[in-house]
Amino acid sequence: MAKTGLSILALLAALSMPMAAVAQTNETNDQQKVVPQTQEQQIQQPAQSDEPQDTTKADKVEVAKAPEGVIRLQDENTFLTSDLTGATVYSPQDEAIGDVNDVIVSRDGKVDGLVVGVGGFLGIGEKEVAIKISKIKMMEMDTGIKLVMDANKDELAAAPEFKSKSDMQAENAAEQPSSTQGLMVPEQQPAQPQTQTQQ
Repeated sequence: MAKTGLSILALLAALSMPMAAVAQTNETNDQQKVVPQTQEQQIQQPAQSDEPQDTTKADKVEVAKAPEGVIRLQDENTFLTSDLTGATVYSPQDEAIGDVNDVIVSRDGKVDGLVVGVGGFLGIGEKEVAIKISKIKMMEMDTGIKLVMDANKDELAAAPEFKSKSDMQAENAAEQPSSTQGLMVPEQQPAQPQTQTQQ
């Protein structure tokens, strides 16, 4: 009977060993899961110390600043060239005179005038006339910008045509004699017919 009691105790001890081993491995796995999280938290959260932080490094880092003269918001009393280009110019009688093809800007940034395409049909046969900006009234409408000048279509069609710098340069280049002009090319003699000799 003593042997039976010992064997039962030995059996119970043997059965409880694997359960303890499984429980121990589960605890080890849980600890391994917790350890990386705490390491990540240490990486994410900078170490806090009672010593004052060195701000000299932060002072040395240059922060990019916007240059002077930057305009953030458009003023209510201004227009964009994209508003002007393509806008129709009207007479005081509300007659469409022409469309703005270009804007003339001086070197100091002031708008000197508008180049208006007059006459023609769908841009064909149209001539460009430049008008001083002081002669044009600009009004903001619900549909966009409206340009009005104190002239009619016939008066603008009679005005001299506007010539840009590139137009004048092209005219000057066309007036210059070309380097090949004046060179004599020798006249070629007409080819003589060949006579065949019979044998």
